Amino acid sequence: MHHTRKAAPAVRAARLASCALLATVAVLTGCERGSSGDADESTTGPSGCPAVHTRAREAVARAERTDIPWGGPTSGPRAVSGKTLVFVAQTMTNPGVAGAADGVRDAARAIGWNVRVIDGGGTPAGIQAAMSEAVALRPSGIVIGGFDPDSTAQQTARANAQRIPLIGWHAVPDPGPSRRPDLFTNVTTRVQDVARISAQWIISDSDGRAGVVLITDASIPFARNKSDLIREALADCEGVRLLSVQNIPIPDASTRTPREISSLLSRFQDRWTHSVAINDLYFADAAPAFRAAGEKGSGPPFNIGAGDGDPSAFQRVNSEQYQAATVPEPLSLQGWQIVDELLDSAGNARPGRKALAWLQSHDVEVLLDSFMSPGTEFGTYRDARGTIVEADLSFWATGTTPNTLWLRLAGHGDWLNAAGRVKVDRTLRVEGRLDVFAVGDVNDVSELKVTPAALAQADTAAHNIRSYLQSSGKHRREPRLYRPTRRNPLIVPFGSADGLTVLPVPGGESAVLGSRTTTLAKAKSLMTPYMRRQLGYTAA
Repeated sequence: MHHTRKAAPAVRAARLASCALLATVAVLTGCERGSSGDADESTTGPSGCPAVHTRAREAVARAERTDIPWGGPTSGPRAVSGKTLVFVAQTMTNPGVAGAADGVRDAARAIGWNVRVIDGGGTPAGIQAAMSEAVALRPSGIVIGGFDPDSTAQQTARANAQRIPLIGWHAVPDPGPSRRPDLFTNVTTRVQDVARISAQWIISDSDGRAGVVLITDASIPFARNKSDLIREALADCEGVRLLSVQNIPIPDASTRTPREISSLLSRFQDRWTHSVAINDLYFADAAPAFRAAGEKGSGPPFNIGAGDGDPSAFQRVNSEQYQAATVPEPLSLQGWQIVDELLDSAGNARPGRKALAWLQSHDVEVLLDSFMSPGTEFGTYRDARGTIVEADLSFWATGTTPNTLWLRLAGHGDWLNAAGRVKVDRTLRVEGRLDVFAVGDVNDVSELKVTPAALAQADTAAHNIRSYLQSSGKHRREPRLYRPTRRNPLIVPFGSADGLTVLPVPGGESAVLGSRTTTLAKAKSLMTPYMRRQLGYTAA
């Protein structure tokens, strides 16, 4: 039993709350509420765990830091007013869900959007009905607030079919785009980080000797996954005994939690030194039972909330009222991020996110914003920090470099601009040369260097070459001026049966077409039949 509590004032714990968020790169999302049921007790003995305890103390110290600079984006897409957004809440009694919804309302109000919040009431039938209502409204976007999209699979499929962007908040375990289920993105902290730091706080605070009660809501996959990860992290320390796992659904927390707490106090007495819950709200509901049993607000048991950090949790921490720490999330800011993501969903960021989701779903590790150079051995690469990265296959997709060095070596350096591209006039002639033309990636025409542009340039150049060759005959043609294409479609296959097509539309935005269009246009054949016809190749 942990009899004495080292200097761990509420101020310190509150700081953990605000800083663990930064240390775990919180992205967004709240937690859940639930039903009760004991798990098997651990049989680990109170022998401590010196090495694990040392690592836990170091991790908690890092999480408590307040001097971590912001490393996220500093700009976003331009706001477009007049859109309608629906926030479907698992239950508005969940303070995390409610906090994120409030943030969405604030952000939408700032840019002239309409927001409707539909409360699922915490029941499967209620959530399905709320999603059906949301899809029927045909809004500009739907937020899946704190529930598993697979529980509303039919409604989610209808939204996808109608091209209504879906943004998750604590909808799946990982932040970012999701392919199955099909979400434009998911706003959440990394559940692994939240679970780990919560367990490490207990190990650090108890010197590696604790009796722990874990409270979760097993009806919510996100919450169940979080509690499983907490359980695994606590098991790293031999001196930590997991006394019980309580399954209390969030909608039932206000009635179930006091009863379960009273039973646990009677059962475990002084062996119960620490608690961890997947949502802070459990400790608000537990306080009356602790108080009735004569337990001090400052503990033991010392309680940490593994998620949310709503205002009432900070009040309990700072006043030492049955909660010692929390691992919070910036719920209001997450709401603003959700609106920002929906702005992205209609613009040029969507293709990149969809491609990223497809690659990750096929077990491809994607390293963004990383500079890579060849390593010392075959198949290895080195990033800007010197870290060696191994790869099974590499594609150098770092832009196009014109193959024009031979022109410079042949004494025609004056044909080239500073970037090494051939300077051409509006007829695609090399400047100063009547009988030399340049098309495709090699010239300095200001447009995307993509296949449709190269084909259009080839048509213009062919016409102008014929015009030049027949300039003195009766069939003389006037040269044609090339007009750079500003709205080229970008077709990106993901294998032979999937992909996306980015189609520019008036107003500066882009329409993103799905796998069917992409497969028909390019993915199935990579445009080989078309190119054969262009080249006059007719062999079987």
